[in-house]
Amino acid sequence: MNGAISAETDGGGSSNPANISLNNVNSLNLTSDSSISASTITGQAGSINLNQADNPAASVSLNNSRISAQAEREGGNAGGINFHTSQLSLEDAAQILASNVSANQGGDINLRGLEKLEVARSLISTSTQTGQAGNVTVRASESVNLSGTLTDGSGGIVAEASNGGNAGGIEINTQQLSIEEGAQVAVSSDNGEGIAGDIKLTASRVNLDNGAISAETNGGGSSNPANISLNNVNSLNLTSDSSISASTRTGQAGSINLNPAGNPAASVSLNNSSISAQAEGEGGNAGGINLHTSQLNLANAAQILASNVSANQGGDITLRGLEKLEVARSLISTSTQTGQAGSINLNPADNPAASVSLNNSRISAQAEREGGNAGGINFHTSQLSLANAAEILASNVSANLGGDINLLGLDTLEVTESLISTSTQTGQAGSVTVKASDSVNLSGTLTNGSGGIVAEATDGGSAGNVEITAPLVNIQNGAQVTVSSPSGQAGNLSLTANILNLNWGQLTAITGGNGPQQGANINLELADALFLSNESLISAEAIGEANGGNITINLLSDQGIFVALPATGENGSDIIAKAEGGNGGRIDITSNLGLYGIQEGKAIDGNGTNDIDASSDFGISGQITINSLAIDPSQGLSELPIDTVAPQLDQTCSPTGSGRNEFTVTGRDGLPPSPTDMLSSQRAIADLGTPVNSTVIEQNPTANSTSSPESLVEAQGWIIDEQGNVLLTAQVPTHNNQGAWQSQPSCHEH
Repeated sequence: MNGAISAETDGGGSSNPANISLNNVNSLNLTSDSSISASTITGQAGSINLNQADNPAASVSLNNSRISAQAEREGGNAGGINFHTSQLSLEDAAQILASNVSANQGGDINLRGLEKLEVARSLISTSTQTGQAGNVTVRASESVNLSGTLTDGSGGIVAEASNGGNAGGIEINTQQLSIEEGAQVAVSSDNGEGIAGDIKLTASRVNLDNGAISAETNGGGSSNPANISLNNVNSLNLTSDSSISASTRTGQAGSINLNPAGNPAASVSLNNSSISAQAEGEGGNAGGINLHTSQLNLANAAQILASNVSANQGGDITLRGLEKLEVARSLISTSTQTGQAGSINLNPADNPAASVSLNNSRISAQAEREGGNAGGINFHTSQLSLANAAEILASNVSANLGGDINLLGLDTLEVTESLISTSTQTGQAGSVTVKASDSVNLSGTLTNGSGGIVAEATDGGSAGNVEITAPLVNIQNGAQVTVSSPSGQAGNLSLTANILNLNWGQLTAITGGNGPQQGANINLELADALFLSNESLISAEAIGEANGGNITINLLSDQGIFVALPATGENGSDIIAKAEGGNGGRIDITSNLGLYGIQEGKAIDGNGTNDIDASSDFGISGQITINSLAIDPSQGLSELPIDTVAPQLDQTCSPTGSGRNEFTVTGRDGLPPSPTDMLSSQRAIADLGTPVNSTVIEQNPTANSTSSPESLVEAQGWIIDEQGNVLLTAQVPTHNNQGAWQSQPSCHEH
């Protein structure tokens, strides 16, 4: 067809509008600026109907042509467009339009019976200025493909209100929906008084390649925000700067919901693309984003955002049914400037996800200006890994209540050259809670030197707490767990584990607060072992006049042991509860099997020793208490003398007469009657044992006469008698019939 079909009224025809009906059509083709139109100026425009009561047409195509139902002035009502066809294609600036200026009810566009809809560089639209625009409904059993734009930038399927009116809604039901090359599915109202309808998409496969799905209101839509819902989706893929967005300026932004009921999508993938719910002006409220999917992948600057400027309640991001989340060089964020940021929740009421990995990416809930409150981050996953400067952050500037980070349901947490942090400047930072059934491993730092798990206040605010529970905790290669407020009040650091291993790792609490609870405390409840090595540090340090925090280390199992390996650097591995002008903190250590490789002493830079230090530079030193049930292996030992107990006996030769020899015998054998007497015979005195009771007969015993020698002679030899006894002799034996004998050694004076 190269021409026009038209039905036009000037006004007054509201009860009998001029309709156009095309029946029993098999194919309809419009080319070269052809048109079918039903219009009015101030009255009721008629409708355009194709095969309404018949079988669908086989095909309808428009090429640089138009089908329209329009009311051109105020008070006029647009008619509807109803097509019943198997295939419909629009290309090269073709248009299907239903529009009015100020009608109470705009005309709808209904495309049914379709197998395929193709819209290439063309537009299907309902619109109004100050009235109510109609809705667009598309039902295609196979596919809907939208691609390209008109010269003014519009293209695809649109419902809009341009001057305070209300935009209609869009509903598409198909197996596969593709939006490409700048095309869009969009509802919008660009004036503060108008609202927009919802977008409802039902499709098994949804693909956007430089395409958009958007619901936008400027304001006034707080009671009826424009929502986007995607239902029965199996896969959703966004690439090449594609977007799904629900936004407002001063009103209530709508929510974005993927498979809110039923099964989760098998996969959702964003590559250099975004999903966002945003309030861009003061007073506007961001909507929420709710994605129900088994797998979610973000890559190459992809974003999922819920943000507002000053709303009382920010939009939340909720990920449900997840088994696997991968985020590479991308962002998931809720934020506000002076209002309340939303929270980020992963599987809040489901089983934990199997794995979540962040690579050079960020997940954040932030308040970016004074007075704004950060949201919380709550992850329920079995495995969480952060690598290559990845971050999980909840931060505010001056809020009274900071957002918390809760990582629950974990088997393992791996943080490699990355950071998990709650922070504030002058307000209250949130707390971090980590609970893992297997291990927590922190390794390395970011380029700015921080890395690990941190709760901090940087400009006088109060830092939150950090709580970690896991059987095994490894902190190494410069990583740290820190609660810090150098000019304010720091929180507490609590760690419960079977084994804690610090290898160039740090547990620190830094405070500058001077309130009733000045000190930041570190509490370690360990079952089996604490290992310190390679310049590791456990420190509760006070700045200025603040008092040092307390450090409590309990190793209470039968195998509980504390080992500090020998220092490998300038400072060694230390435990410190120091203060500058305030009092030092208290250090209490209990270990069943004792402490090894570390001792009480000043932790002086460069001393190369492992020290326990609770000193104060100008205040009162703290107290160190070490309790051990182990037995000290050196307890009860006496120091042995360096010299030999007795000199060597066999010193026959004593040059220059400067030494003497002595020989002492105890017992009965071979003793003379007196020290000056010689032995009376060579026979030994036999030991006859204890005598029995007997009658004593007194008589005068006859003593053997002995001659007194002129001098005491040292023993010169020995013999063995008949009974085998060894006897010392004053003379050298001249024969050897009773045993071996020892000859006089020669002696020469030197």
